[in-house]
Amino acid sequence: MTKSRLRKAELLLDERRRRNEGGEVRLLDCLQFSDKGQILTKDEDARRLMGMSSKTAGDRLIRDLGSLRDSLAHSQDIVTRGWEVIVIMAERFDEILRFGSTFQVRRRSVFPEGEE
Repeated sequence: MTKSRLRKAELLLDERRRRNEGGEVRLLDCLQFSDKGQILTKDEDARRLMGMSSKTAGDRLIRDLGSLRDSLAHSQDIVTRGWEVIVIMAERFDEILRFGSTFQVRRRSVFPEGEE
């Protein structure tokens, strides 16, 4: 991810901590969806664990999931995608979320001590 995107996440982290938004707020929580996707797809072990055949396939999956998330967040008509595709994407998204617990252990290699 670019330094400017990281800086924006750091500023958001500072703001959320300043406002004391409850619970532990981490830098990872302040990254945009696409930034998290980039981190996951660049890591070969992460791609393998999530069943992504390549970085390109991972990027495509993250882009599709982001598009679905945007449609849902903005109350757009998602039926045009077809329910079968929506179910498949939701299942993949669930797999990625479950993978998150494994990623928590690996995050120290992405965010060295004191930087999250």
